[in-house]
Amino acid sequence: MKVFIVDDNAEIRHLVHSIIGDLTEQIFEYDSAENIVAMYELHKPDWIFMDIKMKPLNGITATALLKHKFPEARVVILTNYGEQTYRIAAKKAGVSGFFLKDDLRQIRTIFSDILEPM
Repeated sequence: MKVFIVDDNAEIRHLVHSIIGDLTEQIFEYDSAENIVAMYELHKPDWIFMDIKMKPLNGITATALLKHKFPEARVVILTNYGEQTYRIAAKKAGVSGFFLKDDLRQIRTIFSDILEPM
């Protein structure tokens, strides 16, 4: 299984990598969503963990662009911003999940549950 971790904070990328690393075959880390559509086309990841607030392209816009071209893409938002407006925008963009960064350890349990039937 291939996973993208897209976050402008290197510490968060490394933390997520350490949490799910043994559940995946390959992890790609990106500090920007700017080229996410091209990278998706090249690597075809099974899952993408994406931050919201990044420059020059935020995670919600990047998700919408990605889902427009690749509707099968599975994107999970990892953010510090839990306000309802962000959740609604993320849902409209087509995300598969939404998690706050202050509780990242829960993604391992949920990710393990997702992989169980495979």
